[in-house]
Amino acid sequence: MLTTHSASKLLNQLDGITLKEHFGAEAFCANGRMFATLWTEKKEVNLRLSRSEQQKFLLLDGEGFVEIHNAWGKQGWTRCQLEFVDSKDFEAAIQSAWKHSEVPTSKAKRVKPRQKKRKKK
Repeated sequence: MLTTHSASKLLNQLDGITLKEHFGAEAFCANGRMFATLWTEKKEVNLRLSRSEQQKFLLLDGEGFVEIHNAWGKQGWTRCQLEFVDSKDFEAAIQSAWKHSEVPTSKAKRVKPRQKKRKKK
């Protein structure tokens, strides 16, 4: 069983980490992107994984890792329940989330419609 203190210590060991407050949680950012939030009272860490990595960890440990049941979960955000997760699995998951923060999300480019030029009279 991991404690929130040990989870925080592991997260802080990753390179290039910045911390900020996020709705009462401690948010861990890398490359300007949030990849983990630590909820001390709930004894949980939410991790931003790719969808394929999320599925991998859900299959590995369905008690320690749970898909967040909202739109964020559909984007890969996964709840890690510290009282159930194995420390080695947690370390692998935070490494994956940290690496995923390097990959920019694809956003559809907005294309402006072409305007017709007015003819001079």
